[in-house]
Amino acid sequence: MANANHSTDGEASLRDREAKLCESRALFEPVHSILDQCDNMIRNTLATLLAHNNEIRSEINRRMYAMAESSIVDPSNSGVQFTLLNGNQFLTLYTDGSCMRHPLTSINYFGGGVFFAVNSPHNTKFAMDESVNNITSAEMVSIKNAFIKAPQIVDGSVTNLLIVADNMAAVRLTRIITSHSYTGSNNLLTATLLSNDPSIRKAIDTIVQCRPRWNSVRVEHVHSHSGHLNIHSRGNQVADKLATDACRSNWIPDDDLTT
Repeated sequence: MANANHSTDGEASLRDREAKLCESRALFEPVHSILDQCDNMIRNTLATLLAHNNEIRSEINRRMYAMAESSIVDPSNSGVQFTLLNGNQFLTLYTDGSCMRHPLTSINYFGGGVFFAVNSPHNTKFAMDESVNNITSAEMVSIKNAFIKAPQIVDGSVTNLLIVADNMAAVRLTRIITSHSYTGSNNLLTATLLSNDPSIRKAIDTIVQCRPRWNSVRVEHVHSHSGHLNIHSRGNQVADKLATDACRSNWIPDDDLTT
């Protein structure tokens, strides 16, 4: 009989505990709700802060690139820019060859450009004659003109040259002919490009003659019209504009075509 009473008392105690737990849950439910709301606010605030921080990082990166560019592009100096490669300063210039078809005559006009620095008096553009009939030839003529012009605007203390271009065939060819192991047209790429192109052959001869002026020559490729804001992409964009303007300068005036 005592065991039965003990069991009944235990069950009543358990029911009482469950009832009190339900009451306490109801009592603290508003507090839990407030905490849940706080959690959501913290998450939303954190997401906002992270997005704001990312915007700040983007702005910092933009200013870093701007500062880096201003450190090597100094229009108030000599109108040239330098790039630091492996601890050595390289006179840096950008070349481009361009082709435009006249809308009334369907004639292809070729032009070239060499860009040295922002607002530099040395920036140059030039129309090309009928001996240039493809874009690689136009690029090689531009690189040739860069080799001719560069020694005229820097003194002998500048011994390293960096050329940046967007035509991969011209980049590869110039790398070959400026290397110390260049032996002429026995290279397959060189022979292919030289096959029936006197303008490329003339450009190669000039570049080979100019090569001894420089201790080191680097030729780098940059993708054209990439829209990127790094220094080489922007330099290529300006060189492209110079070359395009040069193409137009050689057009037959529209008035002459209608007479």
